[in-house]
Amino acid sequence: MTASRGIRACSSRGSVLTLLLFSLLACTSPQGTSGDALGEGAQSSGVIGNDLARVGQRWNIALPLMYNKSPEKIQVTAAEVDHAPKGIKILGYGAYDRNDTEGVALISRVGSPGMPDLDTLENHATRAISIEPGTESDVYYVVKVEITENITENITGATFTYKSGEHTFTQSLPFEASLRLEGSKP
Repeated sequence: MTASRGIRACSSRGSVLTLLLFSLLACTSPQGTSGDALGEGAQSSGVIGNDLARVGQRWNIALPLMYNKSPEKIQVTAAEVDHAPKGIKILGYGAYDRNDTEGVALISRVGSPGMPDLDTLENHATRAISIEPGTESDVYYVVKVEITENITENITGATFTYKSGEHTFTQSLPFEASLRLEGSKP
């Protein structure tokens, strides 16, 4: 009788150890973990902005360019800003080829003369954007915003989601954009 209890105890301990091992593996799985394949480039330092905005205007702001510094091809599937302050309403995101926009349109008011009309261009955000190792993508993400009231803080941070092999990663890059109402005090 004692022996059978001992076997059950080992069996229970084995089950607990197995469960613990699976839990540990799930926690250390690279699915959705922080990655480091994207290098900091343009828009990752300094502040882009405009201090002549008005309530009701819509603006397009380019997020940091995507440079794959890893030795493997990556597939970027999404990008978003980390913080949008009061007074900024995020309308959505898009991804556009810099060849179609005649370069990178860092910040533009929708409808401004001489600026690309993103609504008429192909939006690449509906599919994964492939970036070969050691290259910068010709496609860049844009956050589309509307001014709803006075703004006293900047839009900050940009987080990208990408796949490398079978794993999904997220990575935040430094980013800062300033929109202020015309005539408002800094």
